[in-house]
Amino acid sequence: MPLRRPPTPTVQQSPLERWENSPPEDEPSTMAAIARAVSGASGSIDQPHGTRTRHGRAPSSTGTWATTDTSDSSRSSQASGYSHTSNRSLNRVIKKRRRGGLRTRNDEKRGLSVACHRFQCTFCTETFKLKHTWSRHEKTQHLSLEQWECSPLGPTALKEGSETVCVYCGFVDPDNGHFEEHNHDLCHKRERGERVFYRKDHLRQHLRLVHGSEFMKWPMEEWKSKHEGVMSRCGFCDIAMTTWSERVNHLAEHFKEGRTMADWKGNWGFDAATLDMVENHMPPYLIDYERNSPLPFSTQQGAPYSSTSAFELLQLELDYFYANYTDINHSIPSDETLHFEACCIIFGAEMNYQHPSTATSWLRDLIMGTQDIVNKARMTPMKSAARSRFSELKIHSKKDIFEDCKLETSLRQYVDMLQLLNLEIGDVELQKEACSIINHMPDASPMFSQLLIGLVYGSTSWLASFRERVGLPPSEVVSSNTQEGLVPPLLSSGGLPAISSNDHKHWRPPSGSNSPPISLGQKIVSLNDGNMYRGLTRDLTRYVARTISPLNPTSHIPTDEELQYQARWIMYDSHDVWNQTPADNLDWLTEFKRDSGFF
Repeated sequence: MPLRRPPTPTVQQSPLERWENSPPEDEPSTMAAIARAVSGASGSIDQPHGTRTRHGRAPSSTGTWATTDTSDSSRSSQASGYSHTSNRSLNRVIKKRRRGGLRTRNDEKRGLSVACHRFQCTFCTETFKLKHTWSRHEKTQHLSLEQWECSPLGPTALKEGSETVCVYCGFVDPDNGHFEEHNHDLCHKRERGERVFYRKDHLRQHLRLVHGSEFMKWPMEEWKSKHEGVMSRCGFCDIAMTTWSERVNHLAEHFKEGRTMADWKGNWGFDAATLDMVENHMPPYLIDYERNSPLPFSTQQGAPYSSTSAFELLQLELDYFYANYTDINHSIPSDETLHFEACCIIFGAEMNYQHPSTATSWLRDLIMGTQDIVNKARMTPMKSAARSRFSELKIHSKKDIFEDCKLETSLRQYVDMLQLLNLEIGDVELQKEACSIINHMPDASPMFSQLLIGLVYGSTSWLASFRERVGLPPSEVVSSNTQEGLVPPLLSSGGLPAISSNDHKHWRPPSGSNSPPISLGQKIVSLNDGNMYRGLTRDLTRYVARTISPLNPTSHIPTDEELQYQARWIMYDSHDVWNQTPADNLDWLTEFKRDSGFF
């Protein structure tokens, strides 16, 4: 019985595959076919934009263009690229493109500027339809009128008038040892201003970080107090106001009359104590200028970028701290100071977590492994992240900054490899591999790498948790005194010197022509972040100090044009006059010259 003939491959192929496999000489397009195609498309050139394709051509709705093209260009049975099936597919594509064209037409109706509502925030670029939502926004996001004092009446309270309970956890009849577990005495030895918080979430963070407790409605709701007396001025008519309610009602009348922040003149008129309480703000006379920028500053959205890993975030913040420290103290911070600051950064990031941290990383174990420095950082008042940090201490799309830590993954892979080879895994091998991982991190700064390598060889206590996570047997904790001579040269090729266990007390940048510069690299600036204005003020003040220094051979007082020129370089790394900066605003420039004290 003869075998059944296999199906023709052409039948099983898609239209594109049949076109690809057909000889090119069998499917030429004649000049007549091209002319007819052009004449058929020319009649629809003047059609509405929504009926065109994204490529500018306008095939007819009946598929005439495709049919005509096929009849003259296909001269053999192999020319099946424009078959009946292909024609229907093309019609479906045309319909989809028509729908896409309609979306494009609707998008073109939208303006680039966001609609401005009647009531406008005097601290950022947000606007509101209702007076109530506007007033609530300013109180909750910028200037809180509430104060929360931590345990103002002591560590105990009478529950229902009979039982004495701990105010932190509700434990009945607590003793002094119980209060020590909550660090009550350490907290109350500080000044009252360090125990007062102007937002409820800041109190929650303090309770979680210092006292190891959570917010309880009783008795902690009784720790709240309100104050209405706020001295301020109106930027529209320049009258003085004494209470917050008066300010809200007065400004609301101006907004109802049609005034906008473009009409505001001068500052808010707050006293120094009130001004120190303002958060997430920018100068009010710059709000209209900022609103017309591509990324206006707003509390609803943070910076458009973030670090991608905990290593990058810690390095960025420590570089920022390092630059500020050297500017203020005219000296290089010690490794202990940098280690302490790194602990504060981690605590500050963990205060933002909605749930307890679950991510694990030997980088966190390494930094948080020195108990005395950790305790000191834990008891240090956590300054506002917007004022003391370069970033928001968050990583986009991650709940924990140590989530999916690359350093943890790399060291785990190293352990897996040694286990496959049946090799012994000691602390020395793990320390050497950890240093190798640190030195191979992209764009690692010498200062941060040296700090971490010093901690790696300072002790093996940070390895205990890692060995437990990967299933290795525990080892004895070795102090830095027994680590003499174990520190190898740095593996990077940047000309950095080798370190030993005794020479990482104070990091100094290496010298020599082949050494990397002290510069911390290209500065990152977010143009819709409140830090931009503080950073500009700081860098411009530094420029003025250098310019008027008696040690400067060309010492002089900079003019307004020089300040504006320098501000463009600070913000945009360019001198293009089209790049506007706050220094181009005379109010900001006058305030800067007054506050800097150099003029």
